[in-house]
Amino acid sequence: MMTDPIADMLTRIRNSTMAHHDRLELPHSRLKERVADVMKAEGYLDDVRVSEAEEPKMLTLILRYGRDRQSAIDGLRRVSTPGRRVYVPHDRIQRVCSGMGISILSTSRGVMTDREARRQRVGGELLCEGVVIDMTTQATPEQKQWSSARGDVDPPVARGQAPGRVAEGRERHAEK
Repeated sequence: MMTDPIADMLTRIRNSTMAHHDRLELPHSRLKERVADVMKAEGYLDDVRVSEAEEPKMLTLILRYGRDRQSAIDGLRRVSTPGRRVYVPHDRIQRVCSGMGISILSTSRGVMTDREARRQRVGGELLCEGVVIDMTTQATPEQKQWSSARGDVDPPVARGQAPGRVAEGRERHAEK
């Protein structure tokens, strides 16, 4: 019997990305489906499907890769475990990797990202954290525009340049 289905799901995703599998099948639960939907919306997964035909429902995750089969997922970590639950109020939700990653929370309003929880001013159980690799250098123009429109990637930083005054200071220093 499995004691922590979310940790099992995250481990299966990590193992599948390391083995460069295109898809992953795992037992279905509503919580796993909601977590997978959040991961899809944030760009970690390409698609989430639920098989209705089979009696034990299965959840199929289509993994996202960039060019050269580089996985979109850099790290996934379970935070709240069955033996140690972690609850956070909305004003204490910390940013993952300075906003380049996400936290997934289970709140009274459903499963959502840390940004959405802060926006709705609702806290909850901190299920997991993940870091997505910057796919903007490998993405199509539409994906780059979408990434910039979300507001969590500053285009100069995404291109590897220092933002603001630091870049100006480097330019002045290079002129001397």
